Amino acid sequence: AGHRQTQRSQNDYAVTYTSTQICAVKGSTVDIGCSFKHPSRVNVLKRVWFTKGNNYNPEDLKTDPAYAGRVSYSSHWKSCTLTIRDLRESDSAVYKFRFETDWKDFTGLPGVTLTVTGNIFNYTSVRNCYEHDCVCLDMDNGCLRFCSDFISSHNQFFRYT
Repeated sequence: AGHRQTQRSQNDYAVTYTSTQICAVKGSTVDIGCSFKHPSRVNVLKRVWFTKGNNYNPEDLKTDPAYAGRVSYSSHWKSCTLTIRDLRESDSAVYKFRFETDWKDFTGLPGVTLTVTGNIFNYTSVRNCYEHDCVCLDMDNGCLRFCSDFISSHNQFFRYT
C-alpha cells in the first residue's frame, strides 16, 4: 500500500491535453483543450501557455505582441483550455501549459502541436482537424494523416484554396 501511495502522490500534479496534434485553417479560431490537477492543499499562483522560452522560464503568450488580442485562457476551475483567434500560419508551434503553485510548478509535456494551413481539401465547413473529426488539410503541412478515417470512407476530394 505504501508503494501505491507514493505513486499517487507523484500523480497529484498533472496536465491533460484533449489532443496532442491539432490542425486548423488560417483565419479560424482554435480551442486547445486542456485540464490540470493539483493537491487540494496548494494554491495556484500563475497559469502560463507558452511556445518560447523553456519550462522554467516560459514566455507567456498573453504578453507576446504576435498574439496580442488573439489569445484567451479558460477561467473555469481546473480547465486550462487555450483559445487562439484569427489564426496565422506563423502560429504553427508546440504549445505547452505550465502552472505554478506555492508548493511546486508543473509543465504539461510534450505539449500540443498546432499546424495552421491555408489550403484545405474538402468539404462543407471549415473546422479544426482532430484525429477522427476533421476537414483534410494540406499535405505539405503533414495534417492529412489525421484524416485517415475520413479518407477511407470518402473517395473524392474537392480542392480549393
